[in-house]
Order: sequence, then structure tokens, then C-alpha cells
Amino acid sequence: MTKKLILFCFLSAVFACLCFTAPAIAQPTLETLTIGFPSRSMTELPNHIAAVKGFYREEGIDARLIQARSNVLVAALASGSMDYPDGFPSAK
Repeated sequence: MTKKLILFCFLSAVFACLCFTAPAIAQPTLETLTIGFPSRSMTELPNHIAAVKGFYREEGIDARLIQARSNVLVAALASGSMDYPDGFPSAK
């Protein structure tokens, strides 16, 4: 009887430890990163390849690629709506 009680207590303790450590083992949440670009061109290709191949996700980043005009990208960056601008064309 005592061996069964000791085994039951031991297994209960192991089960409780596993239940409480499960959230720590779970996948970490991804950090959202907004990347803006003005036009589809070869300079934007590495970002699209990285997003499609899952390179950003492997590094814990949820990359959101957004295409918009350059003036809109500057305003979004200044307001904090966008994290990273990529490929601004030169002013002529």
C-alpha cells in the first residue's frame, strides 16, 4: 500500500511539473515588423524571398511587407506606423 501511495505521489508531482512548465516550452510570440517599400523592383526581391521562405519567422519576426508611395512611407515612419522603410527612390 505504501509503495503505491509513494508512486502515486511521485507521478502526481511529475505531472504537475509538466503542466506548469508547458507554457514555458511553448513557441515564443513573433515580433511584428512592418517593412514598407515604394515599388516592386529587384531591390525588394530579398525581402520577398525571405518572407516566402520563412527566414523572418525562423528569427522570431512576423514581417509585413507593405507597398506604398514614398511620401506615404515617410509619413508612416514618422508617425510610428511603420518600422522600417526600404528602397526610397532618389529625389530628382
